[in-house]
This record gives sequence, structure tokens and C-alpha cells, in this order.
Amino acid sequence: MLLALAVAIASPAGGQQGSITGRVLAAGSNQPLVDGRVMVAGTNLMTATNSDGQYTLRNVPAGAAIVRVIRVGYQEGRKAVTVSAGQVSTLDFALERAIVQLQEIVTTATGQQARSELGNAVTTLGDVNARVETTPVTNLGDLLVAKAPGVVVLPGAMTGSAPVIRIRGLGSLATTGSGVTNNPIYVVDGVRVATGSIGLGTGGTAGSLLNDFDPNEIEDIEIVKGPSAATLYGTDAANGVIVISTRKGRAGNTR
Repeated sequence: MLLALAVAIASPAGGQQGSITGRVLAAGSNQPLVDGRVMVAGTNLMTATNSDGQYTLRNVPAGAAIVRVIRVGYQEGRKAVTVSAGQVSTLDFALERAIVQLQEIVTTATGQQARSELGNAVTTLGDVNARVETTPVTNLGDLLVAKAPGVVVLPGAMTGSAPVIRIRGLGSLATTGSGVTNNPIYVVDGVRVATGSIGLGTGGTAGSLLNDFDPNEIEDIEIVKGPSAATLYGTDAANGVIVISTRKGRAGNTR
């Protein structure tokens, strides 16, 4: 008698549940989506789609329910369904691809870095060819005048002498009388080049290898300053780095 009573009590409770089944496809192509997570909102009921995109949710409480589907690379699917006790409800989904907005990337001579991670200030001239063709540019200093904040370009003291270029000020206590200069370093096509004085000079002014840079052969110039400059190029780069990219041949008709 007790067993019969227990069965009689359990039967109505079991009859208040149903099932939901269906398929999850990719919108447009109708390709089945495997490993999609299908769940009933507000409950712990969850399952995954198989290789055919099919799923089945069992023991779903009868009544109105919200079914959610999530899948990597696709937008979330959400539909309402009414579950009848002891019945199987069919609910299919067609998920749209998710368009992910990536973080902004800065491409410079220092490599690709997210802007939030960029520890150095980079100024790209970008108009070298136009300036050479339209203005009287004779040396590297002419290209850098008034092109980047904090960059000071002083003309040479005599004809033929190179300009003085400073990125972090004209002088400091650390360099005065120590033999250490606060000149920036120069990197041409990925190779650091020497820019020291050459020859005995005339009237106390020696020539400089900076005069070897022909503006007509320069494609672009980047001025790098900040804490990461020293990390990338060594302690000498604490005074800044001038990165020069030269012109290269391109496929096409001769000019």
C-alpha cells in the first residue's frame, strides 16, 4: 500500500516536465555548429550540440521557458518556448557570426604593439617625399625642423657642418664635461649607424656623418622617445632614436 501511494504521489510531479530538442546551425550556410552550449535561462539545465548540431534538454519544467545558445565566434541565440508536460518541444536556432572589434594596433619601427601598451612616443613624418620635391631640403635637419614636439634642430656653425639635433634638451649636468653626449642614435633600415665627427675640421668645426644622409633617398622617418626606446635600442637610446627608412625599388614600369 505504501509503494502504491509513493507511485501515485511521484507520478504527478514527473508529469510536470517535458523536453526540448532541435538543431543549431550557422545562419546563411546552414552548417551544423558543434559544441554549442544550450541552456534554459533561470535553471541549471544545460547541454551541448553534437556533430550534427543537434541537442536535447530533458526534465524541463512545464510552462514558458527561455532557451539560450552560445557558441564561440557567433552571436548568442535566445528564443522563448512553451513546454508541455510529458511532451517534446522542437526549437531550432540559426546563429549569426560575431564581429569582434579588436584593439587598435600601432605599427612602427619598434614593432606592432597595442596603443595601451606603447611605452614610447613615436612621431612619424610620413611626408618626406613631398617635402623633398616641393621645398629646398638639403640635409636631414631640414626634414626634422618643426615636425615633432621636443625635437630641437640647430643649424651647423659653418658651411658644410652638420646640424645639431636634440630630442631631450640641449644639455644636462650628466653630459657636461663627462665626454658623454646627449645625441640621439640613428637607425637606418634596421641597422644602427655611426654619426660622429670625421676629419680635422675647419676653424674648430669638424664634419659629421649626418651629411651622408641624402634626403632624396629617404622614404620615411620616425622619431622614438620614451622609456621603451632605451629598452629596445639600449641605454644610448635614452636620448631618443631617429629611425630612417630608405627608398626601395618597386615592381612596375621604369621611371
